[in-house]
Amino acid sequence: MPPERILRELIALAARIGVEVRSEAFDLQVIEGKGGLCKLHGQKLVVMDAGLPLLDKIGVVAEALSHFDIEAIYVPPLLRASIERRKRERG
Repeated sequence: MPPERILRELIALAARIGVEVRSEAFDLQVIEGKGGLCKLHGQKLVVMDAGLPLLDKIGVVAEALSHFDIEAIYVPPLLRASIERRKRERG
């Protein structure tokens, strides 16, 4: 599966569980990091730096999704493996 499609699928999965994904230009003098899961006005949200390489964007979204229970949702095996790997890495 091409990386562009992986990112689209991860963003679609996030939408299915009620998590918005935003890509914003980070001012690296103000914000450090690539982005991640946050809560804004009670709503869970994934924010990532728009300037990130595609594979880093995939990593940010997959890491954020690893915080949710997605067992009951069909997720293509490649995406599920990526999300589960991040969950294991977190311990």
